[in-house]
Amino acid sequence: MANVNITNNIPSSWHMSRTDLTNLVENSLGKLNTDTNCIVEIIFATRPTIQRLNRQFRNKDYPTDILSFPQIRIPGEQLCLLGSLVVCPAVVREKRESPADVIKHGLLHLLGYDHETNESLWNEKANIINCEM
Repeated sequence: MANVNITNNIPSSWHMSRTDLTNLVENSLGKLNTDTNCIVEIIFATRPTIQRLNRQFRNKDYPTDILSFPQIRIPGEQLCLLGSLVVCPAVVREKRESPADVIKHGLLHLLGYDHETNESLWNEKANIINCEM
């Protein structure tokens, strides 16, 4: 079972509860045959915060919908921190994206998949979890 750690309050505009987010993460990891004995941290951020993080870590000076920060797995550890997802609900809403698809997109990045370097593998994995992004 995945442990989903939401580090701040879920904005009312997000339209997903803690239970919904946990189920989404667990189901997605299960469909991808990934060990669900892990922790996924979800942080909701404002536009200025996510723009600062995007600039700092990706050299892109604009707000984005989601940033993924994967962690290194330690061999032999029973519980792992898969990584952190930083989500900006305002940008998700502006782009009229599905909150579930944004989280799934971020999970794929935490698992090491990249649509820019291996589009066919990305599409294969995205189809498995019904990610439309």
